[in-house]
Amino acid sequence: MKRFWLIPFYFFLSVTDLVAQTILIRELLVSFSGNEIAIGIILVSWLLGGGLGSFLAGKYAEKGKDFSSPFLLSSFLILIFLALSLFFCRCLKATFGIPIYEIISPSQMLCSSFLLIMPLSFLFGVTFILAARLWKKEGRKNPVGFIYILDALGAATGGIVFTYFLVERWGSFPIVTFLILVNLSLAIILSFFLRRFKILFLCILSLIFSLYLFSSGNLNKFRDLAAERQFKGQTLIKYTNSKYGNIAVTRQGETYLVYHQGSLYFTTEDTETNEELAHLVLLSHQNPKNVLLIGGSPALIGEILKYKVGVDYVELDPKLIDASKDFLSPEAQSSLANPRVKIFYGDGRFFVKNCQKSFDIVIVNLPDPINVQLNRFYTKEFYREVKNILSKDGIMAVNISSKEDIVTKQVAKYNASIYKTISTSFPYLTLIPGEKLLILASATPREESANLLIKRLKKRRIKTVFFTPYHIQQKFYQERIDYLRAKISRELKTARINNDFRPISFYYNVVLWALMFNPQRALFWERLEKLNLGNLSILLLLLFLIASFSIRKTRGRIYLSIMAIGFSGILLQVILLISFQVLYGYVYAKIALLIAGFMLGLGIGAILAYKKKEGRELSAFIKVQAAIFIYALILPFIFILLAKINYLQDFAFFLLSGISGLLVGMAFPLATKICGRGDGTIETGGKLYGIDLLGASLGTLLGSVILIPILGIPHTCFLIAILNFFCLILLQRSGR
Repeated sequence: MKRFWLIPFYFFLSVTDLVAQTILIRELLVSFSGNEIAIGIILVSWLLGGGLGSFLAGKYAEKGKDFSSPFLLSSFLILIFLALSLFFCRCLKATFGIPIYEIISPSQMLCSSFLLIMPLSFLFGVTFILAARLWKKEGRKNPVGFIYILDALGAATGGIVFTYFLVERWGSFPIVTFLILVNLSLAIILSFFLRRFKILFLCILSLIFSLYLFSSGNLNKFRDLAAERQFKGQTLIKYTNSKYGNIAVTRQGETYLVYHQGSLYFTTEDTETNEELAHLVLLSHQNPKNVLLIGGSPALIGEILKYKVGVDYVELDPKLIDASKDFLSPEAQSSLANPRVKIFYGDGRFFVKNCQKSFDIVIVNLPDPINVQLNRFYTKEFYREVKNILSKDGIMAVNISSKEDIVTKQVAKYNASIYKTISTSFPYLTLIPGEKLLILASATPREESANLLIKRLKKRRIKTVFFTPYHIQQKFYQERIDYLRAKISRELKTARINNDFRPISFYYNVVLWALMFNPQRALFWERLEKLNLGNLSILLLLLFLIASFSIRKTRGRIYLSIMAIGFSGILLQVILLISFQVLYGYVYAKIALLIAGFMLGLGIGAILAYKKKEGRELSAFIKVQAAIFIYALILPFIFILLAKINYLQDFAFFLLSGISGLLVGMAFPLATKICGRGDGTIETGGKLYGIDLLGASLGTLLGSVILIPILGIPHTCFLIAILNFFCLILLQRSGR
């Protein structure tokens, strides 16, 4: 019975691990206004904590005698830390005294992530090893491999259940409470069979308290308290979650502010900004009829409707409109209900790619490429797709961050990258400077001046509050335009074109964000941009030569190889997720399906390795390393093929994710069998698991922020292949 109850208990603990990780990442991204650096820092904290926990527990597990009490106590503490982490993640800025509108620095991200994430992930790492030790006590061989299988299958189940059943039905607090209730119930049963009655009594009291919170409505008080602290200084009106992120509506004075994932999406009293964008764009066209608006405030639609045009409005998150529409002005509400407006909920890129309609104006009213997801709307491929749906004299409008007066080299380079990318599809570009640089692009030449726009404004009898002829003259002030053009021209030679598979504009934006807090690092970021496949390959070659002479034993080379596999596995999965977004559009549920595919492959791979006959583990491990080398080498060519296929996309990427997971999943149990001979398997398993997670943390941070943006996806795949090729040579040369 002990053996029986350990399996469902640890399986559900693995479900909790994945769901907790997902929830805390979502909550922290609200505070971090997250890009890939934020995600990387959070995941590094999680992976390092898990690796450290498994490493230290591995040392203890071979020396200690009682494993059931520490295992149950660690599992209980996980539930305590999970509840505390959720509360403080939600009100992080208020806890550290940071206003909601202020951006968190990288150092603040790192410190807060370590404080809130590492204790929890450390305990998950400890329970992994202690569960393996308990399983070994039951007389089972390769216990680390078996628990690894349970861990992978539980995580896969958690990903599917969270995405398809929990995220749209419950908020974070009810989900965490449900996890706590189920874990406590299973802990009570396991404590009874293990005869750990003190822990049994503790779990029973905790279960009663959790049931009281869940049923009495007090849980909502904790949730509301955290939310109010999150938006300290503003009155919280509405707070909800969708599968795309967190949505909040607050009030400050007479103005309502709508936040999405912690970033201000729009305000209800931003008439000046909406007037400026709408009228500068629509007055630039001689006779607009159809307008496509991708993202932005619904109030902007009202300004566009002052012209005799039809509007197609594309918004990713339907809950964003539902949550904010009651707080919009009567004019904005009537705009959404206007028969000339058609609202499409979904990915804007996917809409453009599959649109059969022609537009006179396309307005891309989205945030800057602060992450790889948003970068898709600033690439050469996207602008080519927009050109295909524009009429002959059509105009595309793009709004990006800049400076009105003093433009630094880094700002100019970022602006130059977008400018250069747009120029690949549109030869005629107009720059209208400001804190937001408005770029108007067209395929044909057109007359444009302040006098022409003023003339059209009067002729069309457009009524405005702030947008006046004087305002137009200020925006077209020639000296300011010439200054900006000169700054951009200086950077055009070195600024790179932004591509789907090489998101360099995202990297330039990351540099701007980082330099806000540490301007002295400008030279460092500039040199980092010069990285390429050639010099990184030389670096790997030098490391390979050092390893060849300094690491002689097979075990040491296996440790090095496991780190490389952890690095490669997580980075390949990031590449698959980004490539799916690029090729087929952002569909959150399908991306979660890819993660589930990876975890399922991980479990299947571990099962196959677990059943491998003794004596053949090293040759099998070498074959796995060779398979990862080949897989990384051919993956870019698979993407080229998939770009031409418009069917079976979900299945194809699910299969590719499964293959990545399968290869990584086979490596770990094989390594524990090879290195565990002659000493404690549990201690070796703890070391290997820690090393694996260390490699994965490096892959997450370096891959998302540096390698993919600077090298591009194809060259990053080739770098992974080179890394595994060198590890393969090391293994081939090692003896038993």
